[in-house]
Amino acid sequence: MNKQTGIAAAIGVLILAAIGYFFTQSYFDNKREQGETEKRLKAQLASPKVSASPSPTATPLETEQPPEPKEQLDPLTVKAPPAKQVPALNESDTAIIADIASLSSTVDLSRIFSKEEIARKIVRSVYGLSEGRVVKRFRPTTSPNTALSATKSGEQTEDKQEIYQLDAKTFDRYDLYLKTFKALNNKAAHELYYFYSPILEQAYKELGLKGGSFHKSLLTAIDTLIETPETGDDLKLIRPSVMYKFHDPAIEALPASQKLLIRMGKNNRQLLKSELIQLRAALIKDNPVG
Repeated sequence: MNKQTGIAAAIGVLILAAIGYFFTQSYFDNKREQGETEKRLKAQLASPKVSASPSPTATPLETEQPPEPKEQLDPLTVKAPPAKQVPALNESDTAIIADIASLSSTVDLSRIFSKEEIARKIVRSVYGLSEGRVVKRFRPTTSPNTALSATKSGEQTEDKQEIYQLDAKTFDRYDLYLKTFKALNNKAAHELYYFYSPILEQAYKELGLKGGSFHKSLLTAIDTLIETPETGDDLKLIRPSVMYKFHDPAIEALPASQKLLIRMGKNNRQLLKSELIQLRAALIKDNPVG
């Protein structure tokens, strides 16, 4: 069992899922509202204008010139400010990090994300999790800054290996990530997901896979995490080498992504799974194909 790496990547997926959720919930509503606004504007422009009663026109003196008529601007010809352009994939790091940081006014979201190749790392991480794997190299997020904590239980296996008890304080390692997940600005999040979808899909194509999409991988990753079996917090470990492993062979045989959620503790895991179920439902509702 890896002591520190991996769970941050799973939380990164949750953040992406939340972004996707708010995109699907809000984007189409915004489109409908925009269409209604355009209809009202056209109706106003088409309505006959009521002219005020003409006022007497003063006769200019011979030495005066009539005032130049002011140019009347057609409201339809007034140009809006140029739209923000999606950066090129190879030049997107600065913009993505800045936009991620803007998702919350209470939590520095940039603290948990890598500063280089962020789009490609997100795609690699999500694709790995969709297969139940955990990307340990080139991850988009940082690891918890404290190590996994376990104490000897006083028991031994049949082959005389020490059995350890996972300390409950280990669950506190993930407070920052849970706080991050809850701190998202809903409106900004859905806009961010929609805005960067093109380069995320581009990065996905670079993986050289046949078919599929980043969005589909995201849904599959969410499914894998939702399917994590429930366990209590009385988790026993063994340490046959440097890394801990679960003493229960059924838990140890689970995909790496699911074992990450088990290490978070029951309360944290149930909270995240509950959110994921809602997020997935929203993603499927508005984009069933992906």
